[in-house]
Amino acid sequence: ICKSNMHQLQLISGRVLYRNKKALYLARGNKIFKRVHGRHEWKAVGSFPSLGIIGFTKNLSILSRLLRVDIHHLFPYNNNLLIIAYKSTYISCKNEVSLLEPLKGSRPLVMCESKGSFYYGEYRSNHERSNVHVWQWRPGSPRWSKVWTFTSIRHIHGIFNDPYSGSIWVTTGDEDSEAGIWCTNDEFDSLQLIA
Repeated sequence: ICKSNMHQLQLISGRVLYRNKKALYLARGNKIFKRVHGRHEWKAVGSFPSLGIIGFTKNLSILSRLLRVDIHHLFPYNNNLLIIAYKSTYISCKNEVSLLEPLKGSRPLVMCESKGSFYYGEYRSNHERSNVHVWQWRPGSPRWSKVWTFTSIRHIHGIFNDPYSGSIWVTTGDEDSEAGIWCTNDEFDSLQLIA
């Protein structure tokens, strides 16, 4: 192997939240760090106050994941960050983190950004099989908006943006009749069951 083609691997302490061609974001406890590709230093870009159970569990990764009190998702937009953590959504602007709105459900398993909007689906136990919703947030809006309602599923596993077609894909479950792969091409004006 030619040494000039080998890359040096670096062990990263923390949970990787987001990666693109420009930067890498990760969480360590209640802090978020960013590293620009090609550089070695990590820059703090936000932190959450450690309160109650969050402060107790932040260094116990298994317990914090079980109780869903860790940082789950992060999306950069317009020099700000949309953050999903501690069963709520937050905006980080100039290293100041502020609450946007609590989540509906315990946490989204997978969420996405498409055409400047952000989407997540409710993921909760839902033994009673009540309605489950897809939520949308547009930067500048004070809250999330309901854009789709499912009436016969347990929960939403994920929402995925297809960068090639511009479609948004939704996966649902859990029982056979509830499991599905859905697609929208019009930002949830309609949703088609594919499989």
